[in-house]
Amino acid sequence: MKNWIRIAGCVLALAGSASLGGCIVTSSGANPEGTSYVFGHLDGVLKGSPQTVVKAVKNVLDDQEMKDVAEVASALDGKVTARTALDTAITVTVTRKDDATSNISIKVGSFGDHQISTELYQKIKAKLD
Repeated sequence: MKNWIRIAGCVLALAGSASLGGCIVTSSGANPEGTSYVFGHLDGVLKGSPQTVVKAVKNVLDDQEMKDVAEVASALDGKVTARTALDTAITVTVTRKDDATSNISIKVGSFGDHQISTELYQKIKAKLD
């Protein structure tokens, strides 16, 4: 009889956990238009080649007085890394979408920071406009 109770408990626990959504992380505040926030990454599309977007990202991070700003870019992709004063890692990855646009992904810290990612995205977009 105890085995049946354990089995029923396990089945109920699995059924309950299966109904929980875990793919998309939501947080308070709206995403900027044309972006999504999934697993701590703010993803969007910006006008410009990867080199142009990486340059804009570096300028924004320099304006924000981030430390250890490093960049690398090619015609196909690019990456900018930096650290905040509290040593939180910021990683921005850029990939070519087509001749006129690039995909951008921003991650702040280990688990992401929606507010800071959104602010950075908006400042990068303003630099490119």
